[in-house]
Amino acid sequence: MDVVRCYSLFLETRTENETFKKYNTETINLRVSVVDFSSNVVGPPQEMRAWLGWTVEKLKQHIGEAYNLNSSCMRLVMREKDYWSDISVSDISGVGGTLKKAFKMRRHNTSHTQLLYVSSDPEDYQKGFRDSLMYKCIEFQFNSILLDITIPPGPKAGTPITTNRRKGRIMMKIISMEEENKGKEGSNDK
Repeated sequence: MDVVRCYSLFLETRTENETFKKYNTETINLRVSVVDFSSNVVGPPQEMRAWLGWTVEKLKQHIGEAYNLNSSCMRLVMREKDYWSDISVSDISGVGGTLKKAFKMRRHNTSHTQLLYVSSDPEDYQKGFRDSLMYKCIEFQFNSILLDITIPPGPKAGTPITTNRRKGRIMMKIISMEEENKGKEGSNDK
């Protein structure tokens, strides 16, 4: 049996007058997404490196400096994936100890890239995590399905339509956007 190995690559760039920080093997690659409550949008993840010896508070300060966010009211949420491919999130904002302990406590392999979501809203920070707007934004992203359905044109006017409805079943009427717009135009003309 062949064993396939997978490696992660973290690429850092610098300007001509800048120097690289000393490489440390006790680091972890993070992908950080900022949640914007004004538009309820979860931003695209940005790569960032952190040291496993840092506390969660130190990580919050580092993220606050990088994204210009207030670290005192920052909520830091980690994406978790269990054995059944179910995705959930947990708030690690108040976890004590080092990042290494925080990730291992949640059974995350520290050699893999971790996905974190951050927000810095003082009002939302006061709420419990499951009641927060951040939880709703992130859960919506995980548990929503975007359907792109093309509906064929309906029958011509004057064609009789029969509908068989079984008892206890739900009937759904689907109206195309064109028909809906025609109805609005007709009511505006009156």
